[in-house]
Amino acid sequence: MATSPFQRAGVRSPLVWFKCWIPLLVILVWPSMAQAGTAVRHRLLEGSLFIDDCPPCGRPTIPLRLRGTFDLERIEENPLFARYALQNIDWTTADYGGGIVRITGTGLLKIGGEVALTQELRLDVTVAMVGTNIARHFTNELVGVTRPWPNLAVDLIAEEQTFTQLFHLSIRSIPLRELWFVTANGFTPGIGGLPIGNYRPAGDVLSLDGRVVVENERMTSRLGLMPVVPPLAVDAFDVLSGGIPVFSLRDPVFSETLGDLPSGTLLTAEGKVYRRAGELLEPFHPVPVPVTDPGVDAVQVMDDGEVIFSTNISVPVEGGVLDHGDVLGSQGRVVRRFKDLVAAFEPQFVPGAADAGVDALHVWPHGEIWFSVAQEFNSATVGSVRQGDIVSDGGWVVYRNLELLEGFQPLEDLADFGLTGLFLVTDAGTHPEGAVLTPPQVEEDVLLEWKGPGRVFQVEFSPAWELPFQPNSPVLPDRVWSVGKPGNEGWYRVRSW
Repeated sequence: MATSPFQRAGVRSPLVWFKCWIPLLVILVWPSMAQAGTAVRHRLLEGSLFIDDCPPCGRPTIPLRLRGTFDLERIEENPLFARYALQNIDWTTADYGGGIVRITGTGLLKIGGEVALTQELRLDVTVAMVGTNIARHFTNELVGVTRPWPNLAVDLIAEEQTFTQLFHLSIRSIPLRELWFVTANGFTPGIGGLPIGNYRPAGDVLSLDGRVVVENERMTSRLGLMPVVPPLAVDAFDVLSGGIPVFSLRDPVFSETLGDLPSGTLLTAEGKVYRRAGELLEPFHPVPVPVTDPGVDAVQVMDDGEVIFSTNISVPVEGGVLDHGDVLGSQGRVVRRFKDLVAAFEPQFVPGAADAGVDALHVWPHGEIWFSVAQEFNSATVGSVRQGDIVSDGGWVVYRNLELLEGFQPLEDLADFGLTGLFLVTDAGTHPEGAVLTPPQVEEDVLLEWKGPGRVFQVEFSPAWELPFQPNSPVLPDRVWSVGKPGNEGWYRVRSW
């Protein structure tokens, strides 16, 4: 094995050649692409629509839910404006006359302003529908900004119109590569990456794209529980640096290695105690001390180590009460009171449920909080908000619960499967240093392993250095991946977030 330094764009990265078999396997150790690249992956959210209208003929307007992704890359910035290129637009609708509408193309976004913040968006796209491809150019008439950056919320109209057809687009997006979640109720998948009819109990970590990210049994197998118990209901979930899942359990358990584990204990998939609820609450000076197990209903571990969390019950503290549903920080700060978290929805709770609780959360770098509630409520602005819906403290719905599970098509006829954990893979915010690959293990398959401070990783492959790299693995909260049988010559690199 020989190692040589490799320098590009001011980033040092070792280039390691492994002559473990013939033909040669080339391994490239590369920094986080989320850090090194400038393109940011956006994903469309609830409220994104393709609208087929016909003002002259008066036929009914046809609004279709629009979902998909695009890449946003900054191409110019000055003190007043920033310009971004929209690339790789790939959006599809719900069924439309026996098929779907697919929109592909590019665009240009200008955002800024001398007096007030404005945004101008132009799209040059192809609309493929009912066997035809239609070129359209979209622009927005209203230039006001309604959601905080890096959210993008804009309504567009096609410049071209026929006597029977005028297209509109409503775009709602945020930098989001993947969304992982944990449900409160199990289900039987009808499609997706699991065998049809193979019942999945609550507690698996699932992806919006229809795959199981971490099986509950794998996540809890190292806790030393005796006797072996069925899959355990998860009450909160996150991923630590190094790709280590961290979670709390809905019910207390006893471990042969760790002792009593109240429901408020944060545990790792490595079989260790990360934090206990009493420890998280210590800076708030709870009364009495020690506090009865309050549970941990939602959790996010920040890059600086602070744990953002919510408890299962209200907790008396010196000078007041921390309500069930308040978002708290382990450094002793109240991040957001529950009443402020839901205020933009103008909520109407049933009597006695004004502290309905937070079952999952994510705090964005720009301060926006996504969350799900422990109890359904009616909103004067968006209608019913169910327990498993993901909503924003800005007052809009991000995803409805049943849409989260569309990639699995559950056979059960439930209006809501609940939500107890949430994790986002995003290009927004700070990014870790790149992962470092170690010499591969060559057995029946070639196993790549790596080390790095990222929380999640993706292996990419290219048969030649000058060719584009393509994903070889899904995004993983892991540090090992099989790339197949020996003899697959080419370049590998690991992206990290």
